[in-house]
Amino acid sequence: MSVLVRYDSEADATFVQLDSDAAVARTVEVLDGHLMVDVDGLDSPIGIEILCAPADIDEVAYVALADRFSALDIEAIRAALAGRSAATA
Repeated sequence: MSVLVRYDSEADATFVQLDSDAAVARTVEVLDGHLMVDVDGLDSPIGIEILCAPADIDEVAYVALADRFSALDIEAIRAALAGRSAATA
């Protein structure tokens, strides 16, 4: 799985783009306004928006993602976010 992480410091938001060129069909709120997942027409995750810096993402967010989208490679996402945290530290 290819994962691209972008952080917008003005919005204090992290966006994780997954390896899909599909169009966003809808956005699913996963964690009380702090974690949203863009899905395609087949409800496959194609992007994740987290309203915090990569270093501030906690285990609750990973568990919520895994519970809602079991096909996601949570460890690949965790590694990409950890790499982004190290790069911005």
